[in-house]
Amino acid sequence: MTDFAALAIDRARYAMERGDHFGAIEHLRDSLTEQPEFALAHALLAVCLLQTGRIYAARYEITQAIHLAPEEAYAYRISAHISLAEGRKPDALSYANEAISLDPQDVDNRVTQARVFNALDQQPEAMEAVSAGLALNPDDAEAIVLQGEFFLRRGELDAAEANAHQVLEDNPENVDALVLVGQLRLRSGHADEALDHALWALQISPNDIDAISLLASVKMRQSPLLGLWWRYSAAMNRYGQKAAIAIMIGAFILYRFASIMLTDAGHAPLATGLTLIWLIFCVYTWSGQSIMRNMIDKELKQVRLRADF
Repeated sequence: MTDFAALAIDRARYAMERGDHFGAIEHLRDSLTEQPEFALAHALLAVCLLQTGRIYAARYEITQAIHLAPEEAYAYRISAHISLAEGRKPDALSYANEAISLDPQDVDNRVTQARVFNALDQQPEAMEAVSAGLALNPDDAEAIVLQGEFFLRRGELDAAEANAHQVLEDNPENVDALVLVGQLRLRSGHADEALDHALWALQISPNDIDAISLLASVKMRQSPLLGLWWRYSAAMNRYGQKAAIAIMIGAFILYRFASIMLTDAGHAPLATGLTLIWLIFCVYTWSGQSIMRNMIDKELKQVRLRADF
């Protein structure tokens, strides 16, 4: 590894810790320009691309990382997360198991396996995997929060709360723990407190997918119609432009079918109106992430004016 490539990696890691995945991408590309066959840079770039919704590009980068360093567990672990985003859950489990076989003492591999089991709705196996991770490192924040999420799913709210606060005592700005507390507040009917925790998390990590999803859930509780808009925007943010293209293609097929049926039935004005609705839908679907980002920034500006925040 050259000195320049190493420096770029350090800068990328710092940007990732601050939630600036777009900035990290630039540093990682600098590193790969200097050293194209740097497996770790490809893997970290895959993480950042995944966090910014560019799933197809993330898959390409992690494939490069596995090709360059097939003995490294981290590459398979990251590939498992990308497979989950792609909806390929069995593949995700295979990658997670491979990561554990390469490095069974790494708590991150156990946590990844737990997330995959959770996605497969295999709750006993998920809890067993995260417990195995905590046996390796009882202080691992990600494992503690994930176990708290499983407690929440099982309705064990006190246990989930205890896990969240255990992490927040050591790091009050742990985004995952803040989101977990927000989910608990929303579950207990305190939407305002849940909103505070979602916005607190987004101030720390503006692109955090779970924090955005929590914000959408709060908006849904406050106003079902507005909440649908937030839920749809959050989904587009999670799955990226590839999903937006697929949705627009599907919408176009439905639109053409309905338009032809209306025209044949003598309802040409309705068909024209449907065309306008479809065009508005496509424009929003393509630009929805930017619109949602502006809405989140507006929410953050408003909350910063409060003396109690």
